[in-house]
Amino acid sequence: MNEFELIRRHFFSPNDAAGVVTGIGDDGAVVEPEPGRELIVVIDTLVEGIHFLAATDPEDIGYRAVAVNLSDIAAMGGRPRWMTLALTLRDASDDWVGQFARGLRAAAAEHDVALIGGDTTQGNCVVVSVQITGDVDSGTAILRSRASPGDTIFVTGSVGDAAGGLELLRDGRPDPYLSGRFLRPTARIEYGQSLTGIATAAIDISDGLFADLQKLLSASGYGGEIDLNKLPVSAELKSCFDDAAVRRLALCGGDDYELCFTANPDDLPDAGDLPVTAIGRVTASKGLITFAAGSVVDSAPPATFISNERSAAKSGKKSNDRPGEFAGVRAGYRIVPICTWQRWITVRRGARLVHTGSRFRVADRCSGVSDHIRCVDLRRKCASYRGSRSWRHCLG
Repeated sequence: MNEFELIRRHFFSPNDAAGVVTGIGDDGAVVEPEPGRELIVVIDTLVEGIHFLAATDPEDIGYRAVAVNLSDIAAMGGRPRWMTLALTLRDASDDWVGQFARGLRAAAAEHDVALIGGDTTQGNCVVVSVQITGDVDSGTAILRSRASPGDTIFVTGSVGDAAGGLELLRDGRPDPYLSGRFLRPTARIEYGQSLTGIATAAIDISDGLFADLQKLLSASGYGGEIDLNKLPVSAELKSCFDDAAVRRLALCGGDDYELCFTANPDDLPDAGDLPVTAIGRVTASKGLITFAAGSVVDSAPPATFISNERSAAKSGKKSNDRPGEFAGVRAGYRIVPICTWQRWITVRRGARLVHTGSRFRVADRCSGVSDHIRCVDLRRKCASYRGSRSWRHCLG
């Protein structure tokens, strides 16, 4: 089936959505914004083997690709309007594309988002890029950068579910609730809109509560404190993992797509059945500190470090490797993450250590979804990083 037939059969829709002047079928889409509204433009890319397992149901892939973008719109208090799709496939199977399109449209229909254009191509693996344009009343978009000392830190829903669900999927024992939270996240669009004019700052939780809250605080120029005993975790997560794993997943796990925001608790809008939990406060001092039972548990050191597991095992001594020291890295080393509850990952021979933004990926050419390790400000510690926003260090 050629590209045009694929688009006609699975993605074409009439140009009758609000604000759409010209949609699919021309060189570009033409949309007409409403007067007094500003546009919010977001985009996310999902890559097979990195963001989802190769065996994932195509309908779930389509749904997830839209939902993760909707969550960005929600974090800014916006209304999603229109989307475009870039889809790379190994082969244009009509059945696979049909299922994918159903999931894509299901997620879009929940918030009246119109597909107005896109592109398809052939490649070595499935890659899905969805771009969504939303709008918001002029001057009311919620940014990450306006939190102030004394603001309360809140989070919607529960955290850790999606990361736990992914672990169970990879282990071949999926849990309907937890794995569903990973495959089909819920974007908090309505509540995000209700936070305009109330939340001082907001971010959606994609890389993990700890990492994303740090981004918000850094953008605002302040620090924060959170109480680990107040983190909202589901009964399903507790039933599938021990206490240490629950804490690790809740704090460091990603892909929940809940909202983390700061606000005056007296101004909080009604959330209906959606739980909204106060977990801490913004402070004037820099850095994010975690507490449990009134005591500091972890203050997040500024870098990861690598320890020589083999040498330590032979000598019985601790490694002297310093944070950010990558010289001579090889298989058998362990990567120690900033978050003390994140599990140890042993680097595999022939794997690559890839830094992408706020996380490391240990990428094995033969594996499915890679292990993810959160880190902070490694660029300040590692000479290999200088002058580049992304780098790779090959392991021999």
